[in-house]
Order: sequence, then C-alpha cells, then structure tokens
Amino acid sequence: MVGLLQFSLQAIVLDLMCKFSVVIPFYNEESNLPSLLVSLKAQSVQPNEYIFVDSLSSDNSVALINKWISDNNFSNVTILKDVDKTPATAKNQGILYSSFAYIIFLDCGLDFDSFLFENCLSSISDSSIGCYGSFGFHKTSYLDTVYSLIAFNYNNGISCIPGGIYNVSLFKIIGLFKPYRAGYDRYWRKDALKLNLKIKSLNAPNLFYSGVNFSDNFLGLLHKFFFYRLSGDFLRSTFPLSLLSFSVIFLFYLFPLSFVFYLLLRYFLTLKKSTKFLTLSKIFYYTPGIIFLIPILDIIRVLSFALSSLRLSSFVLKQLKRV
Repeated sequence: MVGLLQFSLQAIVLDLMCKFSVVIPFYNEESNLPSLLVSLKAQSVQPNEYIFVDSLSSDNSVALINKWISDNNFSNVTILKDVDKTPATAKNQGILYSSFAYIIFLDCGLDFDSFLFENCLSSISDSSIGCYGSFGFHKTSYLDTVYSLIAFNYNNGISCIPGGIYNVSLFKIIGLFKPYRAGYDRYWRKDALKLNLKIKSLNAPNLFYSGVNFSDNFLGLLHKFFFYRLSGDFLRSTFPLSLLSFSVIFLFYLFPLSFVFYLLLRYFLTLKKSTKFLTLSKIFYYTPGIIFLIPILDIIRVLSFALSSLRLSSFVLKQLKRV
C-alpha cells in the first residue's frame, strides 16, 4: 500500500512539474488507431492536450478518434488537417498549434508501455531542452530481421523523434521539420548538433513497431525501401555511398573479385554492431540473407540517387503510390 501511494504521489508531482502536448500525425490508420487509443488512455500521466493531425484520411480514422473523445468525455483533444500529407508537415502543424512548453510526438502503429509520458517527463527533470525517443526491434520474419540488420544493425536503441519530448523553443532555434516524406528527422537532428544543442537520448528503447518492423515479404520491402529513398532529400547524404555502389556494380563486370571484396566488407560492417544482439549461430543463420539483400538495396540507392539527380523523383513516386 505504501509503495502504491508513493508511486501515485510521484505521478502527481510529475504531472504538475511540466505541461505538455502530444502530437500524433495519421493517414488512413483505422487498423492501428484502436490499440493506440487504448495505450494513450492507459498512460500514468495524461497530457494537457492531444493534437491529432489528419493528412486527409479516406477511411474511418477520424470517426474512431471522435468516438474515443466522446466515450471518454475528453475536452482537450484537437484534430487538425494537413493538406501536404507528409509526417513532417503534420508534425509541424501540431508544433504551431501547441499551447504548452513541451511536445511529445507519437505515430500510429507503435507499441509502448503505460509509463511512456511519465518517463519522458522524468528524462527532462535535469534538462529543459528535451530527449529523443528510442526504437527497438521485434524478432519477426527472416526477411524483416535481415533488413533490420542491414539498415540498423538490429540495434535496440535507435534514437528517433517519436517517443521523445521537446521544449517548443527548440523549434524556434532549429526550425521546423523539413517537408520530406522521409529523412526529415535526420536533418533536424543534424541541425541541432550544428547548433551545439545536446538533446539527450534514452538508454533503452521505449517504442516498438506493432507486428513486423518493416515488411515480411520481398516485393513489399523493396517497394517500401525505394519509396522512402525517393521521398526524402537524400541527394547530399547518399552521394558517396551511391557513387561507391555504382562503381562497385560497374567493376563487377570488369573485375569480379572487387565485387566479392565489396560484399565481404559490407557484410562485416553490417555485423559490426550486431554481435552483441545475436549469437554466433544466429549470425550464420542470417548470413545468406544479408549477402543476398545488400547488393539489391545498394542498386536501389543508386537508382534513387540517379532519379533525384534527373529530377524524376516526383513522377516515380506518383507511379509507386498507384501500386
């Protein structure tokens, strides 16, 4: 009983210590919203306002949120419209609308415990700037895990914008998110570093994807990877890697041994940070998939770089959206 009382008092103190908004962008998320809304209501500390930003959904997403508001008699929930229909611009809408000192961002399709808001507040108790969220990865299908290894070294603790808490003054100093479909978070974090704004990172993941991390089928994975490559402004950041990949693919036809060397190098770099998460037997198990997928993803990088250089990204994106 004493422990329960102490816990309740701590939650009350944290609630009084900091006023914050929760910003949640969404687009056609009727399948993910029910679990998200349950998780929001279960939070040990509730925000001063929820701001949902709708990128013009065509399903029942808005109706689900309105029912949740009505069922719980919430008076602090707002639904905004984002005509630009990107996660970055939707988050920017929420930032501009927010009335409080801090903002926590969340996305649909994520799993998190009932102490996420409370832990976010605790993370800024000794700093008024903010703290990034942290993604972890489920061990799901073979293909999904292989991609997680290549893209993120299966590192449970990837810093991210969702699940973090930020003082609104940061967005006046750094600026809003760049209006990209992907990559906007990376550029914002780089700008923060350039200004010597040391935003903290959590030591352990507080967010996980619901279900698979990325995709559990090959064509779906390639489609998603290519779509995200084209959707962000990757021209500057991927030029060296794209050029290297193009050179290696070209050299493959002239000197097959150079391709073998490239493949081995990329393989060992992939596993460099993954050994602490995988046993030796698991490394051998995933090796064929890694070696198979690496050159395919690098070819997609080269293709997306070429399309961006030729200013054909917008046209190709429209075609991909129809698939």
